[in-house]
Amino acid sequence: MVIASVPIPFSLKNLPFQPRPKQLQAFHIINQKKNLSCVLPTGFGKTLIAQYLATVRGKFLMGAPTKALVEEQLITFGQNFQMLAVSGDYRKNKEFMFEENIEGYCMTYEMIYQILINPRLRPRFFTRISSLMIDEAHLMATQGRGPIVESIIYLLEEYCPHIQILLLSATIGNPQEFATHFRSELIHASASERPIPLDILIESHPTVKSRED
Repeated sequence: MVIASVPIPFSLKNLPFQPRPKQLQAFHIINQKKNLSCVLPTGFGKTLIAQYLATVRGKFLMGAPTKALVEEQLITFGQNFQMLAVSGDYRKNKEFMFEENIEGYCMTYEMIYQILINPRLRPRFFTRISSLMIDEAHLMATQGRGPIVESIIYLLEEYCPHIQILLLSATIGNPQEFATHFRSELIHASASERPIPLDILIESHPTVKSRED
């Protein structure tokens, strides 16, 4: 079910901080209605970019690889949008998919794919959707979920070209090639550009001698 009955509408004006340059670049591309690949290390605020897209484009769909991440997105986006989760843990929520008050959906990759290949359900559902956000997009390189995610994008291009696509990942080895392959603009930053420095601390522990010693 929807977890936030009275969410606080998202607005850049209400942010307690100024968006970073990479985020502003992403906003500009989103305003041009272009597909976008965001390959930004943790700390760059990819969630804010997704929230902005959701605000300016209308009903949106958020895809994640696991039920646990669907739950996490439900909580995060439920603070600002009327959300509905549809996954293995929320199968009964399918009956609420066409409620008018729903602003966004969180689904596993597999659930999105099932709807896309259903010729009766696909037009009924996806004509309502303006944007799709794929979290953990680097999983396209894996044998398990990679083909599913790629199929989702190709099917959307064929049947639902009106949908704006946002691909999100903290790490992709070949970001420019990735963005070109999916015909999207690229916002990229290396790990060395982290806005919040990553400190690595290695502690050594003294050897504990046994009684036999």
